[in-house]
Amino acid sequence: MVGALGTGYVILPALGSERTFLAVAVVFAGLAAATALQGTPHRLSLALAGTAVVLGVALPRWDVATLTAGTNVYFDRSKAKQELLSVRRTCMAASPP
Repeated sequence: MVGALGTGYVILPALGSERTFLAVAVVFAGLAAATALQGTPHRLSLALAGTAVVLGVALPRWDVATLTAGTNVYFDRSKAKQELLSVRRTCMAASPP
């Protein structure tokens, strides 16, 4: 419960969704590497953990305009992408007008 509250009220507002997701992936990759080093190290496990971190850092950033267009909810990709004038990141799903 403390982890969920800490993530929702501290980590998400501080890092944002994308960086929080990347941080969790890096932590899990580190735990996977540490587990692989227990006993006989497996090169495949270490390579996969390293690949996960490299991919997380190297992949392009999220396209905020596409994510806020509603196509992920209504599955309507026929709408042309509109210009995004401003973005206000908040930890709440919806904010009052």
